[in-house]
Amino acid sequence: MRPAVKRRSKSRRERRKESRPSELLAAALELFVERGFAATRLEDVAARAGVSKGTLYLYFSGKDDLFKAVVRGGILPAIANAETLVREFPGGAAELLRLVVSGMWSSVGSNLLSGIPKLIIAESGNFPDLARFYYQEVIQRGLALMAGILKRGIQQGEFRTFDVDPTARAMMGPLLLMMLWRYSFQKHESDPLSAERYLDSYLALVLEGLRVPTPGVLLAGAIAGCGNQTNGALQGYAEGEYLRVASPIAGQLARLHLARGAAVKTGEPLFALEQENEAAARRQAEEQVRQADAQYRNLLTGKRPEEIDAIRAQLAQAEASLALSESNLTRQEELVRAKFVSNEAADTARSARDRDRARVSELKAQLAAAKLAARPDEIRAAQAATAAAREALAQAEWRLEQKSLRAPRDGQITDTLYVQGEWVPAGSPVVTLLPPANIKVRFFVPEKVLGSVKVGQAVGVRCDGCGEPISAQITYISPQAEYTPPVIFSSENRAKLVFLVEARPAPAEAVKLHPGQPVEITFP
Repeated sequence: MRPAVKRRSKSRRERRKESRPSELLAAALELFVERGFAATRLEDVAARAGVSKGTLYLYFSGKDDLFKAVVRGGILPAIANAETLVREFPGGAAELLRLVVSGMWSSVGSNLLSGIPKLIIAESGNFPDLARFYYQEVIQRGLALMAGILKRGIQQGEFRTFDVDPTARAMMGPLLLMMLWRYSFQKHESDPLSAERYLDSYLALVLEGLRVPTPGVLLAGAIAGCGNQTNGALQGYAEGEYLRVASPIAGQLARLHLARGAAVKTGEPLFALEQENEAAARRQAEEQVRQADAQYRNLLTGKRPEEIDAIRAQLAQAEASLALSESNLTRQEELVRAKFVSNEAADTARSARDRDRARVSELKAQLAAAKLAARPDEIRAAQAATAAAREALAQAEWRLEQKSLRAPRDGQITDTLYVQGEWVPAGSPVVTLLPPANIKVRFFVPEKVLGSVKVGQAVGVRCDGCGEPISAQITYISPQAEYTPPVIFSSENRAKLVFLVEARPAPAEAVKLHPGQPVEITFP
């Protein structure tokens, strides 16, 4: 029988080594929340955890990897616990929602992990990969979790029927706001609101809106839906679809041509950004076009006249030499026949004649080649270079034009979002424009009369100070019902099953309406 082997207890150093990843994650979370992602340095994380920077790299490949580990080690386990609760909870959806919200707040919202959403929102523009990671691993799972609870409540008859996906997002919003508030405004409050009071009010408000109305409320809503509106009209409001004019290129705002409230015609200048770089780029592109075009034309013309004249002169000289060598050969051949000179003298003269003849042939070929254009491949390459230079010029001109924006439509300047001298990021609107054709009215039709409302149908629009009713045409009928209009003008409007309808007046009449203005809709 073998003697029992006594297990060696782990030394303090070994226990310390096993706990290092969690210590590094805790230190990283503190610094990420305090400083943000960009300002947090790995050497600072290592120092706060009491290890060297090299030790940190034994566990994490870089700052991105460290941040993802913080999220996966802190937030994802809380989501996984909530998902397990949703699968196994035997009770109703309302109670399940309370447990999930309170549990998630206890695991995430009540500690430093609640600072991560603020970091993501603040730095998502500079670190889109981190924002994508957070959206895929946290936001999507959180929305799916909330949507699962809502669907369960609808299936059980505990919640009324509604569009689940946007409702899930709307429910996540207040929870996210509470986390952001904690790290932005709470420190400035003299009497901060406790998380418990906030969550109780949030759950009460949400559950009141989700629950199926009682039979008494439904009966009252049905009776009200069958009744007529005041003066036989439906209540609504005017709304505008604004054009936000922006440049795709960043720059300092140099000129703002029109003030807020001004009327503008199509093509009128709205604003201009500084454009020194773009103007210089266009001038450079113009010179490159000239250079490429000159090179192309040069290849088509062959050599210069002076060079051709030089070849002709050389040819004339060679022809004169050939004539002399031929004459000399004739004399030498006669002398050989008379036996005054040897055959070698005739051979020398014949060699000189052949040399001069070859020289003449060579210069004639050079003269013919000098008159020709360049080789076809060189010409095609020059044509391509010219075309590329012209495209670069067109691009430079487009970029310059994008620094001076003009009104795309007739309308009114409703807002200017920057002042002269401010830096305007690329794609950021500078001017908000409201064309008359973009003004519409929105109203809500009871379900009982929805069947008589058609797209293209004419309606009358009355408003305070508008004079005679304005004629409008129905352009949209919502396919989905709402229990209460988003704007409530009277207590009689509550608890109605209504459908959103939109109508557009003619642009000449639309200028009488102002976005947000209450209106009354009548059917002829």
